[in-house]
Amino acid sequence: MPTWMPPTAAASTGNGWITPYRSVIHNQVVVATIAFGMGIDKPDVRFVIHHSLSKSMENFYQESGRAGRDDQPAYCILYYGFQDIFRQSTMVMREQTGQQKLYGMVNYCHDINRCRRAIIADHFDEGWDSTKCSGMCDVCDPTLVTVTNEVDVTSLCQEVIKVIQSATAKEQRLTGLKLADSWLGKGDKRRGNHPAWLTREMGERVITHMLLEGYLREDYHFTPYSTISYLVPGSRSRIHNLMCCCAPSSAKWHIGQQVYLWKISCMCTCTCTFV
Repeated sequence: MPTWMPPTAAASTGNGWITPYRSVIHNQVVVATIAFGMGIDKPDVRFVIHHSLSKSMENFYQESGRAGRDDQPAYCILYYGFQDIFRQSTMVMREQTGQQKLYGMVNYCHDINRCRRAIIADHFDEGWDSTKCSGMCDVCDPTLVTVTNEVDVTSLCQEVIKVIQSATAKEQRLTGLKLADSWLGKGDKRRGNHPAWLTREMGERVITHMLLEGYLREDYHFTPYSTISYLVPGSRSRIHNLMCCCAPSSAKWHIGQQVYLWKISCMCTCTCTFV
């Protein structure tokens, strides 16, 4: 928990971070906000650990760049959870491209097929040969052996849409967490009609994939004290003039050493033409 520090103590602590020898001996870890962390320019930082999702790839690139400035191996670890998406989106939704940038960061976390450095390079319109990564990211690391299984999650996505529609009929609205609870069940009330691989984590990944692909979208509600993000069907889950706008898409997610290739085909029950 952050605590208030007297000015004299704050000055002494600040000097501890700046003075090289004192920093090495007494101060091994810095727990900081983005503003304070970005002010650190030490060459021998070995770890940068994000406690939650960054708001954009630009932020993440700058923050992770605090480590390894002495050309020695360093690690950037990002802790990410389902709820991070909605906590961050309510803070950036007023920015012109805030949500778009946030979703780019979420996609970075979910993409287990491409080299992390290649994803960052593409974001900044730069080229990167993933063979030059030399196994430095989790995707390119040759010690992480995975087995790929193909799974069609179309019926699961249809279930998610039906859960939202059912809540809407009852004049209820569902946040991301409430949607996951209603669809998957919670605790002892967990549904037993789902495939064994559909854990809570994987269910949240299905919902996130639907959000990123446009099958779901966020609908914001404003109160005097906060902004609440609800999930509603997106444009790709609807039918227009008997033409299905939910073109097929796919993604890969992993459970431990198991990788599942997800396919989403048509989200409707009619005979339709993909556009």
